[in-house]
Amino acid sequence: MRNYRKLADVHKELRELVFSRRVKGETRLDGERSLAELLHTGRPTVNKALRLLEEDGLIQRTKSGVVIEPLRQKFRYAYVAAVHMINNTFWFSAYKELWLELERLAGRCGIGIELLPYDSDLPEQLPEFQARLTNFDAVFFSFAFFSKEFFENLLRQEGPKVFFLSELFTQEGFPLYALDNFESGAMAARILLERGYRHPALLAPKINTSSIDFRRRIDGFSSVMEEADSPFQLFSSKLLAGVEELSLLQQCVTQLARRGFDSIFFLDDQWVMLCEPLIEAGMTPEFGILAFDGNMTASTHTPPIDTVTPGTIPLARKVCEIIFDWETGYFRYDPSVHFRIAPEYLRGRTLRPCENC
Repeated sequence: MRNYRKLADVHKELRELVFSRRVKGETRLDGERSLAELLHTGRPTVNKALRLLEEDGLIQRTKSGVVIEPLRQKFRYAYVAAVHMINNTFWFSAYKELWLELERLAGRCGIGIELLPYDSDLPEQLPEFQARLTNFDAVFFSFAFFSKEFFENLLRQEGPKVFFLSELFTQEGFPLYALDNFESGAMAARILLERGYRHPALLAPKINTSSIDFRRRIDGFSSVMEEADSPFQLFSSKLLAGVEELSLLQQCVTQLARRGFDSIFFLDDQWVMLCEPLIEAGMTPEFGILAFDGNMTASTHTPPIDTVTPGTIPLARKVCEIIFDWETGYFRYDPSVHFRIAPEYLRGRTLRPCENC
């Protein structure tokens, strides 16, 4: 006998199923009998819920089955990112990867979202940027540098709804859907400890007052290491592009392995090029290398670099889910929301295996 379930609950789960199928690029739902078994309810309830989805314009029931309808987009959305306008590159690889994943998933869902780049080194462009914001109904701010006054002005104006995708932004009055940087650092520390590394070095970009993402990763790493009574040392430097400067930094990293450090955690895997001499000398995995971000630098490296990824795919999916619910009239904008995405670990071959994991 089927459990009695409220129509509203079944309708909600079927809407979520439609979204899930869209994200996978699928265009059909199962038949009523299969859906009833999946949702642990009776076919009459499923039939009523499907009728509601049809009224929402999400599906069409035909003789051959249930077809997922293309999304009829009514609103405009933008993704704001810090970009170097001179060479059109993202400041931070994690937010480039987020944009690429968001663009991919949004395309599958039939959602249009525009990239809105901003370069804080060109403050004279701010008025034009602010004017462009008014063309959108909702704007998702990733890692980009804006003043507190900038967002206070947005609150006072009846402009687009604003969503923060980075812990860089701490102003009240806006919802936060962000990568969990503290847990990313803590996870990295646990991974090293579980594999027997007890004296790691931590290499980070030069920290300034705006670099809360990096600082929270460092805080998470430090909290686990201190609890384990394992010493570590933080090193920071600008990521330099010149060949001579790169060679100098590679020598510095190699010296770490000879000064008693047994591993290194890079807060950005664009730094892994600094470990090439260590890898070529066969010093890994006895000297462990762990990176953060999980972009192509680490995944295509030979050997693959062990990496803590910031949950880019789940965050991109969450943004698409917000837009999907917005378009179908089921999203409630709540400025008090603080939603963080858990990081993940991608196993490579630059750390020792974990015997007890």
